[in-house]
Parts: sequence; C-alpha cells; structure tokens
Amino acid sequence: MPQQSGQNEISHARVFGWWRNLPAWESMSPLEKIILVEALRDCTLTESGLVALNQIRLTAYGLSKQHRCSQRTASKALKAIEERGWISRVGEVSGPSGQVGGVYELLGLTQLGRIKSGPFVRWSEDS
Repeated sequence: MPQQSGQNEISHARVFGWWRNLPAWESMSPLEKIILVEALRDCTLTESGLVALNQIRLTAYGLSKQHRCSQRTASKALKAIEERGWISRVGEVSGPSGQVGGVYELLGLTQLGRIKSGPFVRWSEDS
C-alpha cells in the first residue's frame, strides 16, 4: 500500500537523480523537461496500487494552454519526449476542444509505480 502524506494524498512519481545524467534527459529542452516532470507528477498511485496517468496533460492542445505556447511547439515537445524513449503512445482520447490527443505510457515506471529501465537509458543523439 502506498504511503500517505500528511494531507491524505497518495504519493506520486518523481524524477530520479540518475535519470538527469542520461543523454536522453540532458538533450531535452526546458519545455520538454517540464512536460515530462509534470507527467510524472500526475502519474499517481490509485487506492488499488496501480499507476493512473492524467491523460489530458498529454494533448498538444492542453499543453499549449498550460505552457502558453503554440500547439505546434507543444506537439514537437511531446514528440521529442517520445523519441527519446520516456513515453510511448498507446492510444487516443478526445480532448475538450474536440481534437484527438494521445494516451501515453510512462516507460520508466511499472504499473506498481516502481522504477524500471526504459528505452531512454539506451538513447543517444546518434540513434
């Protein structure tokens, strides 16, 4: 069972220190890092102990509104995170604007919220 914080919130995923030394992390723009960190933050453990991902944050429309950038910039950032192996598109969801956005899996965490090695560990700028 996940540990509870003082405000009855279930603990959430975070960026692990060794991830920040990987080429897949160091090569990302500040916007790309923020999007990934927020996706990890929103990846919370449910009462049943499984990971639940906030899917709205991973639509170009939602990201553009949240970060005050164009949808094209948000879409490029999302694609860069996926190309580096941090996330993988596993489906689609309709957003509030009627546009279709992606459902993504975080590749650095198991469904139990435990850290695992993902494609981002082996990513390099040459690949």
